[in-house]
Amino acid sequence: MTLSVAKDYLERNIRCNLSPAHVQIPFVDGHLKRTCPGKQPRCWVSSGLRADWQNGNTEQIGRPAAYFCSDLTRFLTGADIPFDGARSELTRLSQ
Repeated sequence: MTLSVAKDYLERNIRCNLSPAHVQIPFVDGHLKRTCPGKQPRCWVSSGLRADWQNGNTEQIGRPAAYFCSDLTRFLTGADIPFDGARSELTRLSQ
């Protein structure tokens, strides 16, 4: 998907490289409390997430994202850099 977005926005000088995983933000926390009151761990498991797996937070995603938005990486676009605590790779290896 990052390559597709990078192609679509190349002429506007907008780059796309990051694939963040589940990020713990107030919106997500509120949604889980409303849809799974008292059962948040079960909701994470039923949505394909392991309840014991730490989700990213905005600082863990935001600081690297700011770097990739800087001129230091202006030549990089269309890469798929997963920010998921190795979840995607570990899932792939366990299959």
